[in-house]
Amino acid sequence: MAGEVRAEPYYAFELKKGGLSQCLTAIAQTANVFISADSRLIADKSCSGFTLRLSAEQALARVVTEAGLRYQQVGEAHFVIQSDKRSTGEPGAPTEIRLTFSLPDIHTALFTPLPDWQEATSQSSGITQSLKQTPQTVSLVDPRAFQSFNQTDLGEVLRASPGIYSTSNAITGNREFRARGNLLNPFLVDGQPFAESNFAVSELDAVYFDFFEINRGTNGIQQDNGVNSASVNLLPKSASDSLFLDLSAGYGELLSRRLSADLGGALLAPSGLTGRLVMVEQKQQDAAEHSRNLRSGGYGRLTWLLNDATTLDFYHIEQHDKQLERSKIRPLLYADLSPYDGPLSTNFWPSWSGGAQRLAFSHLLLERQLNLVWRARLSLSKARQKSAMLFQEFDSFPDRQSLSLTYWAMQQDLYYKADKTVLSVDGELELYSLPVNISLTASSTYSRSLQHLNEMDYQGQLVMQPGSFKVLNRDQPAPDSVLASYINDLRVKVDSIKLASLIRLSESTQISASVRRNHSQYAADSSIFFGETDKDKSQYNNLYLGISQAIGDIQLYASYTDIVDFRSGYLSMLNIGLLPTRHISTELGIKADFWQRQGQFSLSAYQSRPQKFGLAPDLTYANQDGWEAEFRYQGQAMQVNMAYARRHSQQPMDNISVQFPDTLYRANLGYALPWTRLNMALGAAIEGESRQHYLLRTFIDSNRVEVTQPASWRLNAYCKWQINGDSALTLSVKNVLDKGYFDGVDLVRGWAAYGAPRQVAITFDQHF
Repeated sequence: MAGEVRAEPYYAFELKKGGLSQCLTAIAQTANVFISADSRLIADKSCSGFTLRLSAEQALARVVTEAGLRYQQVGEAHFVIQSDKRSTGEPGAPTEIRLTFSLPDIHTALFTPLPDWQEATSQSSGITQSLKQTPQTVSLVDPRAFQSFNQTDLGEVLRASPGIYSTSNAITGNREFRARGNLLNPFLVDGQPFAESNFAVSELDAVYFDFFEINRGTNGIQQDNGVNSASVNLLPKSASDSLFLDLSAGYGELLSRRLSADLGGALLAPSGLTGRLVMVEQKQQDAAEHSRNLRSGGYGRLTWLLNDATTLDFYHIEQHDKQLERSKIRPLLYADLSPYDGPLSTNFWPSWSGGAQRLAFSHLLLERQLNLVWRARLSLSKARQKSAMLFQEFDSFPDRQSLSLTYWAMQQDLYYKADKTVLSVDGELELYSLPVNISLTASSTYSRSLQHLNEMDYQGQLVMQPGSFKVLNRDQPAPDSVLASYINDLRVKVDSIKLASLIRLSESTQISASVRRNHSQYAADSSIFFGETDKDKSQYNNLYLGISQAIGDIQLYASYTDIVDFRSGYLSMLNIGLLPTRHISTELGIKADFWQRQGQFSLSAYQSRPQKFGLAPDLTYANQDGWEAEFRYQGQAMQVNMAYARRHSQQPMDNISVQFPDTLYRANLGYALPWTRLNMALGAAIEGESRQHYLLRTFIDSNRVEVTQPASWRLNAYCKWQINGDSALTLSVKNVLDKGYFDGVDLVRGWAAYGAPRQVAITFDQHF
């Protein structure tokens, strides 16, 4: 009987020209194998390097043969480098064992492994390099680390991520995100924008993605604006060549149910076709106990290795969300200029909204290895977003117990699409004997956002139980009478060419440089202001420079960015064209490894100096200064992740209604219980923000009053039981202490939304 044929996995090797020891280490880390070699045997050997998709043994054979050596395989994943002089009878030399830094099984069973920033790569600087060597603040977040806390939405994961501040939108209930004091938009999938609205993406499920790459700082290299904030690049799950099936089922107080499935494996194995399929279905309600929010979504991916040099990859993400009813109970910060009573007071008024949303993203990639060092890539992407929403505005003031209100409502339909084509060529050459990585990218993006707004006549009445969230009686029919209609149509076309390079001055010193030139065409039609049409053409450059210096286990870096952003100087909703804004930012930082790379620490300081061209009082960005720190550790029985961000603004933003939190802190702790026979782990997470100050309009005139949202923090926890190698049961508790806190302030009406109270959920995971 023939034995079982095991498909040999292939890896994308990117070996740089240098010493043989360096290439062997890169092969071991990429393929997760062990390579043993006598240091004296390979000390004077070199490696020419290559960028190919090969098996571990093929890559090893290539570099070893080039060096005039041979290897012997011992077991499935252990190779011994030997001299090729077998006929001389020379005695074997002592062996030095070189091990990869893979995590023990106990970590992968109980904890989500923390990504190693020397092995993980980023394109934040415009060229592929390791996270540790990237001269910017970059965090790689694994969504699986938050699943134990029952945090599965993109909004929930980002809320607890380093340097990201989020608040609940007062109208929709979705989240909006900021970093370093400025709004974060757009969001990217594999570097391509996929949604127009900052609020819409918070509902996107995290189950489709392997990692979230959070790049904080002025980032016009990746996206078409220069605001000093952050970009979030979502990296979808890759196709798998080994067959597996993961099932997950969850149930909780506010989470009525959650089901997800993740299936991967080889398709038509001899043809090199692999696939991945992820599906999710969820029903939940919000804290007001009057909601039925449904979600269904899927992600499919096919990767076809046409030959050793050509790869074809396609994936599609689609998700549908429907709010059958959404009722938020919110306390007034003030009514008739009277101060609010505080948490759980009787000073409430309700908001009702219902709607639906569809997000879809498709991506096609053709990759061709031209030779040993040069590669060409062609990618096509399509993003679609369609949403319908209904929300109210009030015309009268509520009393403190019996709420009888008159409203007018707003109905919004949004249609958004973005198409992008990217052609890139990258490789390596020598410049005055220095190895230089080059990436040349040409792209064309077209996006359109079409918004329909209807003013509706609406009346509602309800009675609430004093001192609680409970609604005793409510009568809130949907409005059906249209008072007025408006249309906003925004069209943007951006043609871009980018040149990025990575120059290695030595083994420990490298310079990153990127230059991007954009030609943009902008058109806006709006029926709000006399139905005028505005068109604009603009050309601008983005410049990025960074230097990184290694000193042992420490990496020092500095970066400078100079970007002119014409879109930040344009108010599309109001059809007002303004001159562009220039953003200049610098950053200094240090990244260090501790305890044989089990611990990672980063510290960075930044500043941003926007400059106006002409008068743009409503678009002034404040000078930003601050610093951020992050520490991560993973031992045999403990996993720690802590982050702290402190922001200083040197000038007040009088024209902005909200001053963002000066301080953000995040802490995650996981601890295995080694003294028990059960394979269990406990986890806790703290998220918090300092107090915030708002300037809100009064009900009487256009003057503004200052309202302070107090500082708040929440404690989340979980207990995970690894029943066996394939089964796990998790009990999670959000807001363990049941703290009452504000989760967002409406800047027009002057009321705030309460955050969710304590809630418990249980999840069962099964791997096949």
